[in-house]
Amino acid sequence: MFAYLNAGVSTENSIYSAYGNKTTILSVSPGIGYEFTPAIAAGLRGCYDQYKTATGLSADKNMTMHNWTTGAFLRYTRHTRTFIFPYAQFDFSYAGGTAMQKELGMQGYYSGTQVNIYPAIAATLNNLAFTFNIGGLSYYNHQWKENTAGFNNYNTTLLTFGRQLQLGIIKTFTVAKKKEINTEKI
Repeated sequence: MFAYLNAGVSTENSIYSAYGNKTTILSVSPGIGYEFTPAIAAGLRGCYDQYKTATGLSADKNMTMHNWTTGAFLRYTRHTRTFIFPYAQFDFSYAGGTAMQKELGMQGYYSGTQVNIYPAIAATLNNLAFTFNIGGLSYYNHQWKENTAGFNNYNTTLLTFGRQLQLGIIKTFTVAKKKEINTEKI
């Protein structure tokens, strides 16, 4: 078994700003998984993202979105003969979030699904691994409700290579197997 925690920052062109402003995203993502083979692992994950976008010509008119996801992941690891190894992770999650504008308050909430796939590199030290990735491929399907800001529902695919930086740590736990007790009489 293993547990991980990733933290990251990324930028993207805003789909919420008519001024073409950038969105800055801060994220934290914990997960727990089980290695079925040395190469294949699966588990549960969660994530919290905070999106911040300047929505007007003035940078103090910010739209802030809070995004929560929970779901499953599948990971493929390619072990090498060194302490550095690459892996790829596929996430499928339920998403929910809210949007608020500084002057106007709550602007709506959404729910939907998110799918992410990204390559990463890890370096091991005892039972810890330190991870690094610079993006991947994501798909979002968000449906807005109580939407006072007029946000459109969206299905979008984002390529985030080079616009994202995630650093993480993985802790491996050894799971002891039960010993079988021989109950036969001698």
